[in-house]
Amino acid sequence: MTTGEAHALTIMKDLYTNRSSAGDFVFNAFCDVRECDLRIASAFFSAEEIVNDLVDRNCTIRLVVRLGAGTDPDSLARCFVLGGVQIRYFVDRHFHPKLYFLGSSCCLVGSANFTQNGMRRNSETAIA
Repeated sequence: MTTGEAHALTIMKDLYTNRSSAGDFVFNAFCDVRECDLRIASAFFSAEEIVNDLVDRNCTIRLVVRLGAGTDPDSLARCFVLGGVQIRYFVDRHFHPKLYFLGSSCCLVGSANFTQNGMRRNSETAIA
């Protein structure tokens, strides 16, 4: 293996594409997160299960989402009452980010919304 190939493989470890064959789900970026401050901006939200898990791991979460068809209002309402979770929202249909700050040392940028499908099922790409 050349140095360039080894470097490319190192870079690819920070690439998530939700492929079952590779097991590189966007969700995996959250698996080792503990006791940190997360800032998430996503057009759509339904990832209540992930938020609950992060709160259980002593994380604080600041979430900005868009209220609209892709956001589950029941999931959002249940997260509003969790300790350590702050939520702001937009109603403008042009609000469409997918940005995840996982503590102070990692930022995830890509196409995945903060939804169950965006984290595990849809064809998405995210780079840390």
